[in-house]
Amino acid sequence: MSAPEEYPPRQQYGLAAAVYAVRDDGHILLLKRGEGSALAGQFFLPGGLVEHDELPIDGARRELQEESGLAVGELVPVGSYPM
Repeated sequence: MSAPEEYPPRQQYGLAAAVYAVRDDGHILLLKRGEGSALAGQFFLPGGLVEHDELPIDGARRELQEESGLAVGELVPVGSYPM
């Protein structure tokens, strides 16, 4: 499947995706970095690098599942920025 035109081209350093997950009650999902990791104790949005063979929306869904254990259906892209 080819990437839709609204996604920026992949740059030398790749493409990253982050997830801004909002619950029905308006709370957002933030994760906290574990002890011993870079920036331990800091809060962050789930996300990371998009694999070479996946679309950014699929990379966002995968990163959300890997980092939080949550599996979601619909994700709505809100922006894209080349690195």
